[in-house]
Amino acid sequence: MRDKKTEGYFLLGQRVKASCTTISSFFVFCLLAQFDRRLGHWQQEESNHNSSQKNINGGQHSKKMKFQFLLIASIAVAIARGETAPSSLRKRELVWGQSDAGNFYTLIAATDYSAMQGVEVQQSSEGITNVGFIDTGDWVSYPVNLPTNGPYQFHSRISSPSGEGSFEVVNFDTQQVYATFSGFPATGDFQAFTTVDQTFDLPAGAFSLQVRATQSGFNMLWFSLKAVAPAPVEAPIEVPVEAPVEAPVEAPVEVPVEPPVEPPVEPPVEPPVEPPVEPPVEFPETVVTPAPTASPTVKQTPSPTSTPTMKKTAAPTSAPTVKQTAAPTSSPTAKQTPSPTSSPTVKQTPAPSAAPLPPYFSLMAASGYAEMEGLALETSSEGLPNLANYDAGDWSTYDISLPYAGTYQMMFRVSSPFGEGGFDITNWDTQEIYSNVDVMPNTGDWQFYQTVSVLVNLPEGGMRMQLKCYNPGFNLLWFVIKSP
Repeated sequence: MRDKKTEGYFLLGQRVKASCTTISSFFVFCLLAQFDRRLGHWQQEESNHNSSQKNINGGQHSKKMKFQFLLIASIAVAIARGETAPSSLRKRELVWGQSDAGNFYTLIAATDYSAMQGVEVQQSSEGITNVGFIDTGDWVSYPVNLPTNGPYQFHSRISSPSGEGSFEVVNFDTQQVYATFSGFPATGDFQAFTTVDQTFDLPAGAFSLQVRATQSGFNMLWFSLKAVAPAPVEAPIEVPVEAPVEAPVEAPVEVPVEPPVEPPVEPPVEPPVEPPVEPPVEFPETVVTPAPTASPTVKQTPSPTSTPTMKKTAAPTSAPTVKQTAAPTSSPTAKQTPSPTSSPTVKQTPAPSAAPLPPYFSLMAASGYAEMEGLALETSSEGLPNLANYDAGDWSTYDISLPYAGTYQMMFRVSSPFGEGGFDITNWDTQEIYSNVDVMPNTGDWQFYQTVSVLVNLPEGGMRMQLKCYNPGFNLLWFVIKSP
Protein backbone atom coordinates (compact mmCIF):
# COMPACT_ATOMS: atom_id res chain seq x y z
CA MET A 1 0.00 0.00 0.00
CA ARG A 2 1.42 3.37 -0.99
CA ASP A 3 1.67 6.24 1.42
CA LYS A 4 -1.50 8.31 1.36
CA LYS A 5 -2.24 11.99 1.71
CA THR A 6 -5.77 11.88 3.07
CA GLU A 7 -8.32 14.59 3.63
CA GLY A 8 -12.04 14.44 4.35
CA TYR A 9 -14.33 13.49 7.22
CA PHE A 10 -18.10 13.61 7.35
CA LEU A 11 -20.90 10.97 7.12
CA LEU A 12 -18.72 7.87 7.27
CA GLY A 13 -16.90 9.13 10.34
CA GLN A 14 -20.21 10.06 11.99
CA ARG A 15 -21.59 6.55 11.39
CA VAL A 16 -18.49 4.95 12.89
CA LYS A 17 -18.67 7.33 15.83
CA ALA A 18 -22.35 6.51 16.43
CA SER A 19 -21.61 2.79 16.31
CA CYS A 20 -18.77 3.20 18.80
CA THR A 21 -21.10 5.11 21.13
CA THR A 22 -23.72 2.32 21.07
CA ILE A 23 -21.19 -0.47 21.60
CA SER A 24 -19.36 1.35 24.39
CA SER A 25 -22.63 2.12 26.21
CA PHE A 26 -23.53 -1.57 26.18
CA PHE A 27 -20.00 -2.38 27.38
CA VAL A 28 -20.34 0.01 30.35
CA PHE A 29 -23.70 -1.57 31.29
CA CYS A 30 -22.12 -5.05 31.33
CA LEU A 31 -19.26 -3.80 33.50
CA LEU A 32 -21.67 -2.28 36.01
CA ALA A 33 -23.58 -5.57 36.28
CA GLN A 34 -20.33 -7.53 36.71
CA PHE A 35 -19.10 -5.11 39.36
CA ASP A 36 -22.38 -5.35 41.30
CA ARG A 37 -22.11 -9.16 41.33
CA ARG A 38 -18.46 -9.12 42.40
CA LEU A 39 -19.18 -6.53 45.11
CA GLY A 40 -21.76 -8.84 46.73
CA HIS A 41 -19.27 -11.68 46.61
CA TRP A 42 -16.58 -9.55 48.30
CA GLN A 43 -18.98 -8.49 51.08
CA GLN A 44 -20.00 -12.12 51.73
CA GLU A 45 -16.35 -13.19 51.75
CA GLU A 46 -15.41 -10.52 54.26
CA SER A 47 -18.31 -11.44 56.63
CA ASN A 48 -17.31 -15.15 56.64
CA HIS A 49 -13.68 -14.52 57.61
CA ASN A 50 -12.93 -13.20 61.06
CA SER A 51 -9.20 -13.35 60.78
CA SER A 52 -7.64 -9.92 60.54
CA GLN A 53 -5.12 -11.26 58.04
CA LYS A 54 -7.90 -12.58 55.79
CA ASN A 55 -9.79 -9.30 56.14
CA ILE A 56 -6.68 -7.40 55.07
CA ASN A 57 -6.17 -9.69 52.06
CA GLY A 58 -9.84 -9.42 51.09
CA GLY A 59 -9.72 -5.63 51.37
CA GLN A 60 -6.63 -5.44 49.18
CA HIS A 61 -8.27 -7.72 46.59
CA SER A 62 -11.40 -5.56 46.67
CA LYS A 63 -9.40 -2.36 46.08
CA LYS A 64 -7.51 -3.96 43.18
CA MET A 65 -10.72 -5.06 41.44
CA LYS A 66 -12.33 -1.66 41.98
CA PHE A 67 -9.30 0.05 40.36
CA GLN A 68 -9.46 -2.29 37.35
CA PHE A 69 -13.16 -1.59 36.94
CA LEU A 70 -12.67 2.20 37.08
CA LEU A 71 -9.86 2.02 34.50
CA ILE A 72 -11.92 -0.05 32.04
CA ALA A 73 -15.00 2.12 32.59
CA SER A 74 -12.98 5.29 31.87
CA ILE A 75 -11.74 3.82 28.59
CA ALA A 76 -15.30 2.86 27.60
CA VAL A 77 -16.63 6.34 28.41
CA ALA A 78 -13.81 7.91 26.37
CA ILE A 79 -14.77 5.72 23.41
CA ALA A 80 -18.42 6.69 23.83
CA ARG A 81 -17.49 10.38 23.77
CA GLY A 82 -15.36 9.92 20.66
CA GLU A 83 -12.06 10.61 22.44
CA THR A 84 -10.10 8.10 20.39
CA ALA A 85 -7.06 8.40 18.16
CA PRO A 86 -7.55 10.89 15.32
CA SER A 87 -9.14 9.37 12.23
CA SER A 88 -7.30 9.30 8.91
CA LEU A 89 -10.30 11.11 7.42
CA ARG A 90 -10.38 14.85 7.89
CA LYS A 91 -12.76 17.36 6.39
CA ARG A 92 -11.44 20.30 4.42
CA GLU A 93 -13.61 23.41 4.45
CA LEU A 94 -13.82 24.23 0.76
CA VAL A 95 -15.59 26.89 -1.25
CA TRP A 96 -15.74 27.24 -5.00
CA GLY A 97 -12.44 28.05 -6.64
CA GLN A 98 -10.21 26.89 -3.82
CA SER A 99 -7.79 24.03 -4.05
CA ASP A 100 -4.08 23.31 -3.84
CA ALA A 101 -3.56 23.75 -0.06
CA GLY A 102 -6.35 26.34 0.25
CA ASN A 103 -5.15 28.74 -2.45
CA PHE A 104 -7.56 30.09 -5.08
CA TYR A 105 -7.62 27.91 -8.17
CA THR A 106 -9.90 27.84 -11.20
CA LEU A 107 -9.89 26.25 -14.64
CA ILE A 108 -11.71 27.90 -17.57
CA ALA A 109 -12.31 26.43 -21.03
CA ALA A 110 -11.34 28.88 -23.78
CA THR A 111 -14.74 28.39 -25.44
CA ASP A 112 -16.58 29.15 -22.17
CA TYR A 113 -16.27 32.90 -22.79
CA SER A 114 -18.89 35.49 -21.85
CA ALA A 115 -18.11 37.67 -24.89
CA MET A 116 -15.85 37.43 -27.95
CA GLN A 117 -14.93 39.08 -31.22
CA GLY A 118 -13.70 37.41 -34.41
CA VAL A 119 -12.85 33.90 -33.18
CA GLU A 120 -14.41 30.53 -34.04
CA VAL A 121 -15.03 27.33 -32.08
CA GLN A 122 -13.42 24.04 -33.18
CA GLN A 123 -13.37 20.45 -31.96
CA SER A 124 -9.91 19.80 -30.47
CA SER A 125 -7.74 16.69 -30.38
CA GLU A 126 -8.04 16.62 -26.56
CA GLY A 127 -11.79 16.05 -26.45
CA ILE A 128 -13.16 19.51 -25.71
CA THR A 129 -13.61 22.47 -28.08
CA ASN A 130 -10.94 25.11 -28.65
CA VAL A 131 -10.90 28.73 -29.83
CA GLY A 132 -9.43 28.96 -33.35
CA PHE A 133 -9.15 31.18 -36.45
CA ILE A 134 -7.66 33.92 -34.27
CA ASP A 135 -6.57 37.11 -36.06
CA THR A 136 -4.80 40.19 -34.72
CA GLY A 137 -7.29 42.19 -32.63
CA ASP A 138 -9.63 39.25 -31.93
CA TRP A 139 -10.45 38.67 -28.27
CA VAL A 140 -12.40 36.62 -25.72
CA SER A 141 -13.38 37.65 -22.18
CA TYR A 142 -14.24 35.75 -18.99
CA PRO A 143 -15.81 36.86 -15.71
CA VAL A 144 -13.63 36.20 -12.66
CA ASN A 145 -13.94 37.02 -8.97
CA LEU A 146 -10.60 36.95 -7.18
CA PRO A 147 -10.43 36.80 -3.38
CA THR A 148 -7.19 38.75 -2.83
CA ASN A 149 -4.75 41.13 -4.47
CA GLY A 150 -1.41 39.66 -5.34
CA PRO A 151 0.48 37.37 -7.69
CA TYR A 152 -1.40 34.75 -9.71
CA GLN A 153 0.01 32.07 -11.98
CA PHE A 154 -1.69 32.04 -15.38
CA HIS A 155 -1.49 28.82 -17.45
CA SER A 156 -2.72 28.66 -21.04
CA ARG A 157 -3.05 25.53 -23.18
CA ILE A 158 -2.19 26.66 -26.73
CA SER A 159 -1.11 25.30 -30.11
CA SER A 160 1.10 27.05 -32.68
CA PRO A 161 2.37 25.14 -35.73
CA SER A 162 5.28 27.54 -36.40
CA GLY A 163 5.74 29.08 -32.95
CA GLU A 164 3.95 32.26 -34.03
CA GLY A 165 1.30 34.26 -32.26
CA SER A 166 0.99 36.43 -29.17
CA PHE A 167 -1.73 37.73 -26.86
CA GLU A 168 -2.25 40.10 -23.95
CA VAL A 169 -4.08 39.49 -20.68
CA VAL A 170 -6.14 42.64 -20.10
CA ASN A 171 -8.72 44.03 -17.68
CA PHE A 172 -11.68 44.41 -20.05
CA ASP A 173 -13.19 47.24 -18.00
CA THR A 174 -10.09 49.41 -17.47
CA GLN A 175 -7.97 48.11 -20.42
CA GLN A 176 -5.01 47.68 -18.08
CA VAL A 177 -2.55 45.16 -19.55
CA TYR A 178 -1.40 42.64 -16.94
CA ALA A 179 0.87 40.44 -19.08
CA THR A 180 1.94 39.65 -22.66
CA PHE A 181 2.54 36.12 -23.98
CA SER A 182 4.75 35.66 -27.05
CA GLY A 183 7.49 33.40 -28.37
CA PHE A 184 5.33 30.27 -28.30
CA PRO A 185 6.96 26.85 -28.78
CA ALA A 186 6.35 25.39 -32.24
CA THR A 187 3.89 22.50 -31.79
CA GLY A 188 3.88 21.48 -35.49
CA ASP A 189 0.10 21.46 -35.84
CA PHE A 190 -2.96 23.48 -34.85
CA GLN A 191 -4.20 20.44 -32.88
CA ALA A 192 -0.96 19.65 -31.02
CA PHE A 193 -1.17 21.56 -27.74
CA THR A 194 1.33 22.65 -25.12
CA THR A 195 1.08 24.78 -21.97
CA VAL A 196 2.69 28.19 -21.37
CA ASP A 197 2.55 30.17 -18.13
CA GLN A 198 3.46 33.46 -16.45
CA THR A 199 3.04 34.91 -12.96
CA PHE A 200 1.71 38.47 -12.56
CA ASP A 201 -0.30 40.61 -10.13
CA LEU A 202 -4.11 40.83 -10.31
CA PRO A 203 -6.59 42.86 -8.24
CA ALA A 204 -9.19 41.41 -5.89
CA GLY A 205 -12.87 41.50 -6.78
CA ALA A 206 -15.11 40.84 -9.77
CA PHE A 207 -14.10 41.96 -13.26
CA SER A 208 -13.84 40.64 -16.83
CA LEU A 209 -10.49 39.19 -17.85
CA GLN A 210 -9.83 39.66 -21.56
CA VAL A 211 -7.42 37.64 -23.71
CA ARG A 212 -6.61 39.79 -26.77
CA ALA A 213 -4.57 38.56 -29.75
CA THR A 214 -1.71 40.80 -30.90
CA GLN A 215 -0.50 38.33 -33.57
CA SER A 216 -2.27 35.42 -35.25
CA GLY A 217 -1.00 31.88 -35.66
CA PHE A 218 -2.27 30.01 -32.58
CA ASN A 219 -5.28 28.26 -31.00
CA MET A 220 -6.25 28.23 -27.31
CA LEU A 221 -7.85 25.33 -25.41
CA TRP A 222 -8.11 26.45 -21.77
CA PHE A 223 -6.49 28.62 -19.15
CA SER A 224 -6.21 28.54 -15.38
CA LEU A 225 -5.55 30.98 -12.56
CA LYS A 226 -3.83 29.98 -9.36
CA ALA A 227 -2.97 32.21 -6.42
CA VAL A 228 0.71 32.06 -5.62
CA ALA A 229 1.33 31.48 -1.92
CA PRO A 230 3.65 34.13 -0.48
CA ALA A 231 7.12 32.86 0.16
CA PRO A 232 7.93 32.53 3.87
CA VAL A 233 10.11 35.34 5.14
CA GLU A 234 13.21 33.82 6.59
CA ALA A 235 14.85 35.52 9.53
CA PRO A 236 18.30 36.84 8.71
CA ILE A 237 21.03 34.50 9.78
CA GLU A 238 23.46 36.24 12.05
CA VAL A 239 27.02 35.25 11.38
CA PRO A 240 28.98 35.25 14.64
CA VAL A 241 31.77 37.79 14.57
CA GLU A 242 34.92 36.40 16.06
CA ALA A 243 36.90 38.71 18.25
CA PRO A 244 40.34 39.53 16.81
CA VAL A 245 43.06 37.39 18.28
CA GLU A 246 45.91 39.52 19.59
CA ALA A 247 49.32 38.09 19.03
CA PRO A 248 51.20 37.69 22.30
CA VAL A 249 53.84 40.37 22.85
CA GLU A 250 57.11 38.82 23.87
CA ALA A 251 59.15 40.63 26.46
CA PRO A 252 62.42 41.98 25.09
CA VAL A 253 65.41 39.78 25.86
CA GLU A 254 68.20 41.74 27.52
CA VAL A 255 71.62 40.90 26.18
CA PRO A 256 74.21 41.00 28.95
CA VAL A 257 76.71 43.77 28.39
CA GLU A 258 80.30 42.70 29.16
CA PRO A 259 82.54 45.36 30.68
CA PRO A 260 85.19 46.66 28.30
CA VAL A 261 88.57 44.97 28.61
CA GLU A 262 91.46 47.47 28.85
CA PRO A 263 94.50 46.38 26.87
CA PRO A 264 97.65 46.02 28.97
CA VAL A 265 100.08 48.92 28.80
CA GLU A 266 103.45 47.79 27.37
CA PRO A 267 106.61 49.71 28.10
CA PRO A 268 107.85 51.90 25.23
CA VAL A 269 110.36 50.28 22.89
CA GLU A 270 113.19 52.46 21.73
CA PRO A 271 113.69 52.39 17.92
CA PRO A 272 117.02 51.02 16.73
CA VAL A 273 119.42 53.38 15.03
CA GLU A 274 119.74 52.46 11.31
CA PRO A 275 122.55 53.54 8.93
CA PRO A 276 121.75 56.17 6.21
CA VAL A 277 119.96 54.83 3.12
CA GLU A 278 120.77 56.01 -0.44
CA PRO A 279 117.94 57.44 -2.56
CA PRO A 280 116.19 54.90 -4.84
CA VAL A 281 116.69 54.88 -8.60
CA GLU A 282 113.53 55.98 -10.53
CA PHE A 283 112.35 54.00 -13.65
CA PRO A 284 110.01 55.37 -16.41
CA GLU A 285 106.25 54.54 -15.86
CA THR A 286 104.50 52.36 -18.50
CA VAL A 287 100.73 53.11 -19.17
CA VAL A 288 98.54 50.12 -20.22
CA THR A 289 95.81 51.11 -22.72
CA PRO A 290 92.55 48.94 -22.49
CA ALA A 291 91.18 47.25 -25.67
CA PRO A 292 88.05 48.92 -27.18
CA THR A 293 84.69 47.22 -26.37
CA ALA A 294 82.26 46.18 -29.16
CA SER A 295 79.01 48.16 -29.45
CA PRO A 296 75.75 46.20 -28.63
CA THR A 297 73.88 44.60 -31.57
CA VAL A 298 70.41 46.04 -32.27
CA LYS A 299 67.82 43.21 -32.75
CA GLN A 300 65.38 43.74 -35.60
CA THR A 301 61.69 43.70 -34.59
CA PRO A 302 59.29 42.03 -37.10
CA SER A 303 56.61 44.27 -38.53
CA PRO A 304 53.08 43.66 -37.11
CA THR A 305 50.80 41.38 -39.12
CA SER A 306 47.52 42.78 -40.43
CA THR A 307 44.21 41.94 -38.62
CA PRO A 308 41.88 39.58 -40.58
CA THR A 309 38.81 41.27 -41.97
CA MET A 310 35.41 39.90 -40.68
CA LYS A 311 32.94 39.09 -43.40
CA LYS A 312 29.47 40.53 -42.82
CA THR A 313 26.70 37.95 -42.98
CA ALA A 314 23.26 39.00 -44.04
CA ALA A 315 20.48 38.66 -41.40
CA PRO A 316 18.11 35.72 -41.97
CA THR A 317 14.76 36.63 -43.36
CA SER A 318 11.71 35.83 -41.20
CA ALA A 319 9.47 32.94 -42.18
CA PRO A 320 6.07 33.89 -43.53
CA THR A 321 3.19 33.80 -41.06
CA VAL A 322 1.01 30.71 -41.28
CA LYS A 323 -2.60 31.79 -41.08
CA GLN A 324 -5.33 29.25 -40.51
CA THR A 325 -7.76 29.46 -43.46
CA ALA A 326 -11.41 28.63 -42.95
CA ALA A 327 -12.87 25.94 -45.16
CA PRO A 328 -14.78 27.35 -48.18
CA THR A 329 -18.53 27.32 -47.83
CA SER A 330 -20.55 25.27 -50.26
CA SER A 331 -22.70 27.01 -52.83
CA PRO A 332 -26.43 27.13 -52.05
CA THR A 333 -28.49 24.25 -53.42
CA ALA A 334 -31.32 25.18 -55.75
CA LYS A 335 -34.71 24.19 -54.37
CA GLN A 336 -36.81 22.00 -56.66
CA THR A 337 -40.39 23.25 -57.28
CA PRO A 338 -43.02 20.49 -57.69
CA SER A 339 -45.37 20.66 -60.68
CA PRO A 340 -48.91 21.78 -59.77
CA THR A 341 -51.55 19.05 -59.55
CA SER A 342 -55.23 19.47 -60.23
CA SER A 343 -56.37 17.74 -57.04
CA PRO A 344 -56.48 19.87 -53.85
CA THR A 345 -53.51 19.44 -51.45
CA VAL A 346 -54.24 18.57 -47.84
CA LYS A 347 -51.80 20.49 -45.61
CA GLN A 348 -50.48 18.45 -42.68
CA THR A 349 -50.13 20.27 -39.38
CA PRO A 350 -46.89 19.27 -37.60
CA ALA A 351 -47.10 18.15 -34.02
CA PRO A 352 -45.77 20.72 -31.55
CA SER A 353 -42.12 19.97 -30.69
CA ALA A 354 -40.69 20.19 -27.20
CA ALA A 355 -38.72 23.31 -26.30
CA PRO A 356 -34.97 22.82 -26.86
CA LEU A 357 -32.93 22.26 -23.73
CA PRO A 358 -30.54 25.04 -22.74
CA PRO A 359 -26.89 24.33 -23.61
CA TYR A 360 -24.64 23.48 -20.68
CA PHE A 361 -20.87 23.21 -20.34
CA SER A 362 -18.68 22.91 -17.24
CA LEU A 363 -14.95 22.15 -17.10
CA MET A 364 -13.56 21.16 -13.69
CA ALA A 365 -10.01 20.38 -12.62
CA ALA A 366 -9.72 17.05 -10.82
CA SER A 367 -7.68 18.85 -8.16
CA GLY A 368 -10.64 21.19 -7.47
CA TYR A 369 -12.41 18.59 -5.33
CA ALA A 370 -14.58 19.47 -2.32
CA GLU A 371 -13.44 16.41 -0.36
CA MET A 372 -11.38 13.31 -1.05
CA GLU A 373 -9.89 10.22 0.52
CA GLY A 374 -6.65 8.42 -0.22
CA LEU A 375 -5.38 10.48 -3.16
CA ALA A 376 -2.32 12.64 -3.85
CA LEU A 377 -1.71 15.72 -6.01
CA GLU A 378 0.99 15.73 -8.70
CA THR A 379 2.12 18.31 -11.26
CA SER A 380 1.09 16.97 -14.66
CA SER A 381 2.80 17.27 -18.03
CA GLU A 382 -0.07 19.54 -19.18
CA GLY A 383 0.46 22.20 -16.53
CA LEU A 384 -2.40 21.40 -14.15
CA PRO A 385 -2.22 19.34 -10.93
CA ASN A 386 -3.59 15.82 -11.40
CA LEU A 387 -5.00 13.29 -8.92
CA ALA A 388 -2.82 10.20 -8.46
CA ASN A 389 -2.11 7.22 -6.18
CA TYR A 390 -5.54 5.67 -6.74
CA ASP A 391 -6.41 2.50 -4.84
CA ALA A 392 -9.74 0.67 -4.78
CA GLY A 393 -12.14 2.65 -2.57
CA ASP A 394 -10.42 6.04 -2.99
CA TRP A 395 -12.68 8.89 -4.05
CA SER A 396 -13.11 12.63 -4.65
CA THR A 397 -16.28 14.77 -4.63
CA TYR A 398 -17.35 17.89 -6.57
CA ASP A 399 -20.23 20.33 -6.07
CA ILE A 400 -22.20 20.83 -9.30
CA SER A 401 -25.52 22.39 -10.32
CA LEU A 402 -27.35 21.17 -13.44
CA PRO A 403 -30.03 23.17 -15.31
CA TYR A 404 -32.23 20.21 -16.26
CA ALA A 405 -32.72 16.48 -15.67
CA GLY A 406 -31.64 14.34 -18.58
CA THR A 407 -28.71 13.01 -20.54
CA TYR A 408 -25.33 14.70 -20.26
CA GLN A 409 -22.00 13.88 -21.84
CA MET A 410 -19.12 13.51 -19.38
CA MET A 411 -15.52 13.53 -20.62
CA PHE A 412 -12.51 12.60 -18.47
CA ARG A 413 -8.85 13.42 -19.16
CA VAL A 414 -7.02 10.31 -17.89
CA SER A 415 -3.67 8.54 -18.12
CA SER A 416 -3.13 4.80 -17.75
CA PRO A 417 0.25 3.21 -18.57
CA PHE A 418 -1.28 -0.25 -19.07
CA GLY A 419 -4.91 0.57 -19.96
CA GLU A 420 -6.11 -0.31 -16.46
CA GLY A 421 -8.52 1.39 -14.06
CA GLY A 422 -12.17 2.06 -13.45
CA PHE A 423 -14.41 4.31 -11.33
CA ASP A 424 -18.09 4.93 -10.58
CA ILE A 425 -19.96 8.22 -11.04
CA THR A 426 -22.25 8.45 -8.00
CA ASN A 427 -24.39 10.82 -5.95
CA TRP A 428 -22.51 11.25 -2.68
CA ASP A 429 -25.64 11.87 -0.59
CA THR A 430 -27.82 9.03 -1.92
CA GLN A 431 -25.00 6.71 -3.14
CA GLU A 432 -26.93 6.22 -6.39
CA ILE A 433 -24.59 5.07 -9.17
CA TYR A 434 -25.27 7.01 -12.40
CA SER A 435 -22.62 5.39 -14.60
CA ASN A 436 -19.03 4.21 -14.63
CA VAL A 437 -15.84 4.44 -16.66
CA ASP A 438 -14.34 0.97 -17.07
CA VAL A 439 -12.48 1.21 -20.40
CA MET A 440 -9.20 3.12 -20.10
CA PRO A 441 -6.90 3.94 -23.03
CA ASN A 442 -3.37 2.55 -22.89
CA THR A 443 -1.39 5.81 -22.76
CA GLY A 444 1.97 4.15 -22.05
CA ASP A 445 2.95 6.57 -19.27
CA TRP A 446 1.49 8.16 -16.12
CA GLN A 447 1.84 11.63 -17.72
CA PHE A 448 0.52 10.89 -21.22
CA TYR A 449 -3.19 11.79 -21.23
CA GLN A 450 -6.19 10.94 -23.40
CA THR A 451 -9.89 11.78 -23.12
CA VAL A 452 -12.66 9.21 -22.59
CA SER A 453 -16.38 9.96 -22.81
CA VAL A 454 -19.63 8.47 -21.42
CA LEU A 455 -23.31 9.47 -21.52
CA VAL A 456 -24.91 9.86 -18.08
CA ASN A 457 -28.49 10.53 -16.95
CA LEU A 458 -28.31 13.13 -14.17
CA PRO A 459 -30.96 14.90 -12.06
CA GLU A 460 -31.70 18.61 -12.11
CA GLY A 461 -30.32 20.95 -9.47
CA GLY A 462 -27.41 20.98 -7.09
CA MET A 463 -25.67 17.83 -5.96
CA ARG A 464 -22.33 16.55 -4.71
CA MET A 465 -20.95 14.19 -7.35
CA GLN A 466 -18.52 11.47 -6.30
CA LEU A 467 -15.91 9.74 -8.48
CA LYS A 468 -15.09 6.49 -6.66
CA CYS A 469 -12.30 4.18 -7.81
CA TYR A 470 -12.94 0.43 -7.90
CA ASN A 471 -9.95 -0.53 -10.09
CA PRO A 472 -6.64 1.39 -9.76
CA GLY A 473 -4.08 2.06 -12.47
CA PHE A 474 -4.91 5.57 -13.71
CA ASN A 475 -4.51 9.32 -13.05
CA LEU A 476 -7.23 11.97 -13.50
CA LEU A 477 -6.51 15.51 -14.77
CA TRP A 478 -9.88 17.16 -15.49
CA PHE A 479 -13.45 16.34 -16.49
CA VAL A 480 -16.30 18.01 -18.39
CA ILE A 481 -20.08 17.89 -18.01
CA LYS A 482 -21.85 19.18 -21.12
CA SER A 483 -24.99 18.94 -23.18
CA PRO A 484 -24.72 15.99 -25.61
